[in-house]
Amino acid sequence: MEIKSNSLAQLRNAIKKILSEGFELGKGYTHFALFKDGNKIATGGDYSSLYDKYSKSFDNDSIKYYFKIDLKDLFPESKSSDFKIVSRKYLGKNGIEPSDSNNWYKN
Repeated sequence: MEIKSNSLAQLRNAIKKILSEGFELGKGYTHFALFKDGNKIATGGDYSSLYDKYSKSFDNDSIKYYFKIDLKDLFPESKSSDFKIVSRKYLGKNGIEPSDSNNWYKN
């Protein structure tokens, strides 16, 4: 694979922009998948489109369905029962800060 010099410069500029603006883990995610064993965040997702403003709640069945598909792809060695799907609010109540990399699962 060949990398052109202008592509490399664009990549460096993008990295500088991200670092200067700051990067927050989990920013924009409404829900997270936690490993039940250890409460480490496996992955997260933005499911704000599944929020019903009239009932003031999320379509939790759809969220679980989409997470199940993602988790199967990301963690094929694990079962869906190894995870619990939680909201950002749940994390806050339980002292799990998604912007702290120590709270994320690392293989």
